[in-house]
Amino acid sequence: MTYVPLIAGIVATGVFGAFVWAVRGHFASVRVPYGMWVVSGLSAGCFVGYAIALVAWPHPHWLLAVSMVGQGAALALFIWAVHETRSKDLALAFDPARPTLLVNSGPFHYIRHPFYSSYLLFWGSAALQLQSAILSFGIAGLAALYVLAAIGEEREFARSSLAGTYQAYMVGRGRFVPKLFRGRP
Repeated sequence: MTYVPLIAGIVATGVFGAFVWAVRGHFASVRVPYGMWVVSGLSAGCFVGYAIALVAWPHPHWLLAVSMVGQGAALALFIWAVHETRSKDLALAFDPARPTLLVNSGPFHYIRHPFYSSYLLFWGSAALQLQSAILSFGIAGLAALYVLAAIGEEREFARSSLAGTYQAYMVGRGRFVPKLFRGRP
């Protein structure tokens, strides 16, 4: 018996656990917005499906290894973003509160939404690993919710006192991945 699927499960559980911790341990919202409940529920369902699929049928070990690298990168990006925002009181996804600060250090210097990028990298790695059509539909739903949350946050920046600053910030940074060629603000 090989331990690769067990190790893959431990890695995925650790990364997912960090994401779960952040909902209450890092982000600050007066109440959990409805959209965040949807994200949380769908995430939990996808993770349970992922765990079942991981042990229910065999997967090529090279695919598990590639997925673990992707999930490890997702965790590294997530930890970096947490480190840069640990004293900033960022709101949860879908919180309608207007932003009062713009973080431009750490991963935010390269991408506008590193938290969503880490989630997308984690779930994309899981989808690649399992190659499950059913699970991929759930993950696609999560990706759509992250895109909607990011667009909503950008709209709130456009309505805030930081509108001009954020507009200039957007020019040089991709939404979820770094821009190869940064424009001038």
